[in-house]
Amino acid sequence: MERHKWQCGTSVLDKFLAFKVAHMSCTTRQISKINDCCTVHDSCYEKKKLSKEKCDTLMQDCFEAAVSVETGSKRSTCRALMDGFEAAVDLFGDSAYGNAK
Repeated sequence: MERHKWQCGTSVLDKFLAFKVAHMSCTTRQISKINDCCTVHDSCYEKKKLSKEKCDTLMQDCFEAAVSVETGSKRSTCRALMDGFEAAVDLFGDSAYGNAK
């Protein structure tokens, strides 16, 4: 995946770091699906038809499906990274949800 298409993160720095660690921890198939999850999550925040909590739960379910396309060590390392992504959303997502268009 090209970096300019990467959607996970809120700032340029967040996106850059998330992109780099995803490429170290996950396979190309997982990365593509994870990026789709982030795009859907951003849209959920922007539309505000659902609560932040519901948007976040949908993202977590999407991440689980994305990670599950692989088996073995890449599944484990990618799952650990998604735990980190989810923790970041828990910690910093309130402002992103509140500031969404």
